[in-house]
Amino acid sequence: MAALPALPTLLPLPEAARKYGLDEAHLRSPVESGNIKAAMVMDNVVVDEGEVAKTILRKEDLPEYKKYAHLKGKEIWVSEAARKYNLLHPTILK
Repeated sequence: MAALPALPTLLPLPEAARKYGLDEAHLRSPVESGNIKAAMVMDNVVVDEGEVAKTILRKEDLPEYKKYAHLKGKEIWVSEAARKYNLLHPTILK
């Protein structure tokens, strides 16, 4: 008997988003555009975990990170950053 081909691991969309540290809406976008295969199982959207892992963006690729990419490697005091970017010190230190 011939061996079965490797089957994909399917995860519910919310679980896949949690597992890969993504916002559910962020993951839903490539599903809707067809870049990640998905299916309906008992009224739940499930996604191919392998495709999610290949498709997800690193944090550094997100628009909110790219906005400040020019600051990478530039030193600044915490108090100066808090003042300049209107942030609380504890927010910066996390």
